Amino acid sequence: LEGGNHLQELQRLNERRQDLLEHMLREVKGMVDPAAPLLAAVSPTFHVGIIGLLASKLTEKHGKPSCVGLERDSDVTCSLRSIRGYSLVHALRRCSSHLLSSGGHEMAGGCTLERGAWRAFAEALTEDVRLVLGEEMLAPALPIDAELTEEQCTLDCARSLQKLEPFGEGNREPRFLLRNTPMGWARTVGRDGRHLQCQVGRTKAVGF
Repeated sequence: LEGGNHLQELQRLNERRQDLLEHMLREVKGMVDPAAPLLAAVSPTFHVGIIGLLASKLTEKHGKPSCVGLERDSDVTCSLRSIRGYSLVHALRRCSSHLLSSGGHEMAGGCTLERGAWRAFAEALTEDVRLVLGEEMLAPALPIDAELTEEQCTLDCARSLQKLEPFGEGNREPRFLLRNTPMGWARTVGRDGRHLQCQVGRTKAVGF
């Protein structure tokens, strides 16, 4: 594809992916129990390329380990996310009798199991989370890397942060705190209201 057409196709594919993610987020949120130690959901309609994002969103929102599974004809492929203090490497080893294969590291992992083993695996992993973490650890948390003043939130600062990209597992995108800074006239804009326009202190801002 030539320049403009190529960009249009990329934008179309990205919007389609966002639509798919939003649809599946609504679906998975209706399937999990926010009060449970483990946020577990399985469905044949999930997309294998998005189950990791679904698990990440659940863990980020509720502050609990999560497991999202794609149910196939004979097996279930799962993506898992965790919180500090709960190693998925060790957890999957403890639950290995239910699994065909597994891998990953402390905060993110994946596994495959027979379709009929999902319920027993989810129950075993839920009990493992409860025993290892206890109720006091299972609460939403927002990690902050540094505190900034409004005067420090500049384009130069943003350009400096871009040098740390790409962000992802092992290189998490930094989060900053602006203390006692009010947000005014917030409103949604863009396609389906996906973006946010607002004023943070004296600075106009856009969130995507």
